[in-house]
Amino acid sequence: MATGETHSVREFLDEVFWRAGNGFGRSTLRSIRDISAPPKVDLLLGDPAKAKQRLKWAPKVGFKQLAKMMTDADWALARRERLLVDQGHQSVA
Repeated sequence: MATGETHSVREFLDEVFWRAGNGFGRSTLRSIRDISAPPKVDLLLGDPAKAKQRLKWAPKVGFKQLAKMMTDADWALARRERLLVDQGHQSVA
């Protein structure tokens, strides 16, 4: 999704961890920073101009809503997998 908004990975992780709860927070972000590779580019920004012009498309989902949708989808998948494992099926992960 390209909204033309600029957000850092840290902002995204802050939003996702805030939504996920369960003890995630700044210490987790520090751990991720310690094990992650340095960025190869300084800025990644999607430009929706072509889609707006050619397809008459406009984004309907903002940054926080997208983070919520992604977090909710991952939690739903995790709950389904936990249910399957609890019922004796093998994990696909």
